[in-house]
Order: sequence, then C-alpha cells, then structure tokens
Amino acid sequence: MNRHLFATFLSFSLALGLTMPAQAYPPKEWRFKVMLDDKPVGYHRFKLKLEQDGNQILQSEAEFNIRFLGFNAFRYQHLAKERWEQGCLVEIESQTSRNGQLTKLIGKRQNNEMILMRNGDEVVLPNCVMSFAYWDPLILKQSRLLNAETGEYQAIKVRSLGSESLDLSGKSVMAKRYRLETDKFSIDLWYGSGSQWLALQSKTEGDRNLRYVIDPANYSMQGRSRHA
Repeated sequence: MNRHLFATFLSFSLALGLTMPAQAYPPKEWRFKVMLDDKPVGYHRFKLKLEQDGNQILQSEAEFNIRFLGFNAFRYQHLAKERWEQGCLVEIESQTSRNGQLTKLIGKRQNNEMILMRNGDEVVLPNCVMSFAYWDPLILKQSRLLNAETGEYQAIKVRSLGSESLDLSGKSVMAKRYRLETDKFSIDLWYGSGSQWLALQSKTEGDRNLRYVIDPANYSMQGRSRHA
C-alpha cells in the first residue's frame, strides 16, 4: 500500500478517538467495524460512564490491520481514557502505536488552560476544548477541534448536505448528512433521530473508501433505549 494512502488513513484515524457528548446518561457504548473499500480492516469502540461527582469518563480502543499482497502493510493500535466536566475536556491520556512507533499524549486542565504533553513536548490550548466527537452534534458548531493523538488544534469547516436514506442492518433509516473539512482530510457524517451518530465515510488517496459501520446489535440497543 502506498505511503499516500497511509498518510490519509492516519490523519483520519487520529481524529477519531477522543471526546464525548456534553450530556450522556445512562452510560453508552459505540461499536464500529472499520472498512477500507469493502474489506474489514479493524474496529473502533467507545464506552462512556458517568461518575458520582457528575464528571464523565470515556474509554476508547481501536485496532486497524491493513494487508497488502499477503503481508501486514500497516498496523494501528490506540487506547485512550478521558475525563470531561460540563462539556469540556479536563484530563486525557492516550497511547497510540503506528507500525510499532509509539506516541503518548497526556493532558490536564489547569489555571484556565489545557496543557498537553506529547512525547515530552508541551502544547497549550484554551480552557475548554472539544475533540473530534462525531457522536456529539455540538462539534458541528465548532471552528476548531483537538486532534487527540497529535495535539493539533485543527481549524474545521462544516457543511450540511441535507437528508437521505441510510441502510443500517438491513433497515432504511432517514439521516442528516454533514461534511467536516480540515486542511488534511474531509469526512462525511450521518445522524439519525435523537441526533444519534450512525455512520462515517471518508475518501483516501487513490480514491479508496474508508467507512465506519455501526455494529447491528449496538444500533438496535441504542434504538431501543431511546424509545424505552
């Protein structure tokens, strides 16, 4: 697989892992299968819990394995834990391996600033930041989002692409589609009733199609909980 595809795939995946909705109770889970064209290459899972003090804890886990000519051409592993308070990130710790190259990010809010340490290098951000929280439609109102692996505070633009029918687990679901653009990648997002995040898609170099497909059981579970 060529290096341009790797670069686009990585830029996209780095943005994925780390944030959460401002209001989330009871605890929720999101489980996605990651597809490159029509082939499964991995998964990305999120679990959100509410603490007794009202703070929210998000844990995420991802693993991608891309094979080319029978060999493992690219491997990506990601683990992260975050704490949120009143919709703002207050602590973050992540560890990411890209073909064996390890990156660690630690961040904590203090003195009205968010201080990030990436492999020992310090990055200072505003007091309240959001990362690429695709499941939280509030990201569509932001002008910048935090890349939770690199520490970049990236400028974004969002466009509404209208409503359309989306096939999920053999069911036709009406969803609103949006396009989120940075200077490095573009991602389409779909939201259903109750602002539930349903799907994601992005084009890589070479016009290959990268998709997040929600687990059918996960989708059914969320659908039942919304109408319980």
